[in-house]
Amino acid sequence: MDGDGQLEVIVGSRDNSVYCLSGRTGAKLWNYTTGEDIESSPAVADVDGDGKLEILVGSRDCGVYCLSVVGAPFNAGAYPWPSIGFRGDVQHSGRFVDSDHDGLKDGYELTAGTNPNNPDSDGDTATDYQEFLISTNPLVDTVRPATINSLAVGGVTDTSVTLTWIAPGNNGNSGSATGYWVKYSATGAINASNWDSATNYTQS
Repeated sequence: MDGDGQLEVIVGSRDNSVYCLSGRTGAKLWNYTTGEDIESSPAVADVDGDGKLEILVGSRDCGVYCLSVVGAPFNAGAYPWPSIGFRGDVQHSGRFVDSDHDGLKDGYELTAGTNPNNPDSDGDTATDYQEFLISTNPLVDTVRPATINSLAVGGVTDTSVTLTWIAPGNNGNSGSATGYWVKYSATGAINASNWDSATNYTQS
């Protein structure tokens, strides 16, 4: 919430205060005092749509408090700590079912949109659980293939050319890439700035 790349823990207490603790060390970062004790769990969301998180909590003083969070902008692709619902799942069953053994309950994965039968939904070698812990999106492959350093051109004719290269992995040099895009341009060299406007070779 404060943009330092580490998770924080928000908890209400019967001493009338909401506490923010470091998820890494447990140290108190700040607290906010209401008029009575707090027996409900705080909720964290971008309530007003301004790109910043707010903390909502109810107090026994009959007030509902909305606290603004000063820090980095809310990242809509980030995911919360992996737990959901009363008694551990959306069905409130209290049962811990983890079909793919990645440390996440099936009910949570179904709610979050990840695959409960695949520990790495986006195939980037980090498990869904690992991605939830560091607040990256387990549905988006963020590990790029290694750079192709062996591209060679041969067999050039008036109507064709042969391209060859050694394929890198899907994640760095690990695994296999699903496919490749080949593009061409009749108006000059293709670079990062004009890649999107270059013509796709239809069979790539």
